Amino acid sequence: MKVAKACKQCRTSKRKCSLMEGRGSCAPCAQRKLQCSLASQTGRESSRLHRPILPQKADSTASTSGDLDDISSEVCDDLVDLYLRLIHDKPHTLFHPRTIRERIQRGTAPKGIVYCIMALGGRFSRDSQIVARVPEFSSKARSLVKANIDDISLESIQATILLGNIIGADGDHDAASLFFGEAFRGVLVALEYSNFHVGVAIKTAQILHLPDRSADDDAIEMETKLRTWWTLYMIDNWASAGLGLPRQFPTSTPYPAPMWEKHFYDLHPGEVVNDRHLAKPDLWAHMLTLTRIFGQVQDLHRNHVAGKLTDFDVDAATQNLADELDLYARELPLEIQLNRETLAQHARIGLGQAFVALHLGYHHYATLLYFHYLNLDLEQTATVKKFASQCKHHAVAYSDLLRASTEQKGCEAVYFIVSHMTVVSSAVLLHTLLFGHESDLPLTRERLARNFQVLISLRKYWPAVAVMIDRLSTFQNMCMWSVDPNTHRVDNWTVKFLLEHALPIEDKNIEVTTLVIDNVRLTERRGFAQRALSTLFSNHTT
Repeated sequence: MKVAKACKQCRTSKRKCSLMEGRGSCAPCAQRKLQCSLASQTGRESSRLHRPILPQKADSTASTSGDLDDISSEVCDDLVDLYLRLIHDKPHTLFHPRTIRERIQRGTAPKGIVYCIMALGGRFSRDSQIVARVPEFSSKARSLVKANIDDISLESIQATILLGNIIGADGDHDAASLFFGEAFRGVLVALEYSNFHVGVAIKTAQILHLPDRSADDDAIEMETKLRTWWTLYMIDNWASAGLGLPRQFPTSTPYPAPMWEKHFYDLHPGEVVNDRHLAKPDLWAHMLTLTRIFGQVQDLHRNHVAGKLTDFDVDAATQNLADELDLYARELPLEIQLNRETLAQHARIGLGQAFVALHLGYHHYATLLYFHYLNLDLEQTATVKKFASQCKHHAVAYSDLLRASTEQKGCEAVYFIVSHMTVVSSAVLLHTLLFGHESDLPLTRERLARNFQVLISLRKYWPAVAVMIDRLSTFQNMCMWSVDPNTHRVDNWTVKFLLEHALPIEDKNIEVTTLVIDNVRLTERRGFAQRALSTLFSNHTT
């Protein structure tokens, strides 16, 4: 029998294996930061390197061996890399990248998490056979996570968040709400304990310390808990809006923002947090500031259509939030302000997608804030005109950034919620197509076409994008055929369109016109818009 001279990792991936003298590891494994099977498994340093994020339970849920035998380690690595590059740190931030990679490679990561990651990353694989297996990965992930739904642990929360993203993007919003709800249930157990008087110590034996650190937490574990908690904060704002439900988290919290991504990525097991780590906030810290404003924008729209606010109240609240957004933009560090140089710089350091996500969110929240002022029935005061102009500015800026993200390598915005934000931007562009200056029409039509191209592209990865396109089609039809020329008045139906992205939107109960109305200019413009959009929507139905 021939004795294998290559390590297990190199044999599996069919790489040339060469042992590095004095390192106890081969060169390929050292380069890929893998634990080489040739290396000694003894010693204190090795023990610290392989300490899991959380202690593993006695049952078999932590092992990935057996079920993934038909997926090579190289393919699994590729799917994990796709997930970490294209999805992680955009709609959620849950893992220390190097740690989750190593745990999956060693077979110590929970199987539910592994299948969720494969189901998310597999959508972007260039291998059609892997793409075809994504429903299988999703189904396996669902069964594994559901089987452990009563487990109150950090890993259980991470798994339910991942599965909620999968299910929602596949169009099963009721099930997604259930899984997000289970994740909230887990964190609320921790919040119940963390609200005790500061002098009361939290026992290390409690089921969960999230986001509070335990005595034996290293920097990776502490930051992972914090990021998972902030992910839930973000989800609470987006999911509550999408489902038309009240938020469960308070607007302000006592917990610090996450550290800069690059500092987090460079942490090693056993390392402790120091002032250097905390000196620079990360992109998610800025996202969270915007998320808090987003919650207030939701409240403003809902209170407005419920008749709880006068026009004066709406103007005052809008101005206050506009001031917050302006202050936010002014206080962004120069290296995080959006321009071609900063976009390229973030792409070079591997943060291009997260950087784009931050600025897409900024323009989306601003578009939502000002949308009410597209209402043509409002008295066209200087304030109304200013806010309407701001709405159009941010919708245009969103569309232009979306285009730039497709042209700059490493900046692609391909996570699911981009589809809803793109629909809202398109609804504002449609207003310009109907009522804007003649000189604005060519560029507006071009931006709408680009938005549609993005939606069609996203539909390849996320089935529920088809529902988003249908929502825009419904909005367009309302604009085209309503006898009321004021197409963008904010009412209950419009708020549902703007916010409740996880719910289907029905046709608006309108009096229909055949475009034979007194306003000749509007009739002509509607015909122009109809022709401009018909080709785009025909691509959706083919």
